[in-house]
Amino acid sequence: CPSFIVENNLNGSLNLLTSSIKHDVKKFVFMSSIIGGKNFDVPNTVYGESKRTFENILKLLSQRHELTYMIFRPTRVYGPRMALHDPYREGGETLFVQMKKSKRDISDAEFKKCIFVKDLVKTITETSFDEKIKNETITMLPTFFNKSDFGETVEWVNKNYTDKIKQLSFIELQKPVKGGDLHG
Repeated sequence: CPSFIVENNLNGSLNLLTSSIKHDVKKFVFMSSIIGGKNFDVPNTVYGESKRTFENILKLLSQRHELTYMIFRPTRVYGPRMALHDPYREGGETLFVQMKKSKRDISDAEFKKCIFVKDLVKTITETSFDEKIKNETITMLPTFFNKSDFGETVEWVNKNYTDKIKQLSFIELQKPVKGGDLHG
């Protein structure tokens, strides 16, 4: 739902940025994820525009306050716990759902444009704490394709995906989830 996307991506990010400025945070790290498609361009969607708008606000406010930033733009991310039933997602989960429905297979070139979530987290963690890197936007393209990571994800998708699509409202998403598992 577009209003949930804007509330979550734009307003939620603005709240974090405002609080960071108020509490004199020195570096703000933002996971933008606005790139997609065949040319890794900014998608012409509500999601893409909400991310692009926040990136611009972050750059503007970082100039006015003593705040450095890093913006990470990963390609399609995949791994266990993907939001498989979210019809507004355009990332790696879309490819895995199509594979589950026999519309794609592992040889599809689009899978090689995906980045495994554990590799993403490692790179972001290492780069974020490098004091020499400031006010950068980093597009993260996959450098290799690991079939064991892929297999782990396929196994998880097979176990957790059904054709029943459950759309949650914003109110339902605010309720506590047992065991901390958002995709239950």
